[in-house]
Amino acid sequence: MTLSLIAEHLKENMDTLSKIVDCPPEIKIKFVAMSRRKQLLSDDFLISMANSSWSILDLPGSEVTDVGITKVAELCISLRALDMSRCKSITADGVSKLVQQCKALKIIRFGGCSLSEAWTH
Repeated sequence: MTLSLIAEHLKENMDTLSKIVDCPPEIKIKFVAMSRRKQLLSDDFLISMANSSWSILDLPGSEVTDVGITKVAELCISLRALDMSRCKSITADGVSKLVQQCKALKIIRFGGCSLSEAWTH
């Protein structure tokens, strides 16, 4: 099955994809990107795909919450850059746990979410 075919039928394949364990990390990150673009990215799917080799993660506009971001922080300690712009359900608590776990993290984008409003006032 090609990635473009999976993307076409992503919604009906989310459960199946989340059970894929032996998939290369570069394919898993593509599944995450596809699900984000189709506004299907959830905590459960992100956690099922998370890989310790990921260094960059783009989540802008997704429905990921503190639960998802905290688990990703535990699993992806090599993260160097994270874009969580417009993620309305990630709070300062989630970011705090992320920063504590991911010592290599250098870039966090969080514009357009409740965090950016809280830290600019």
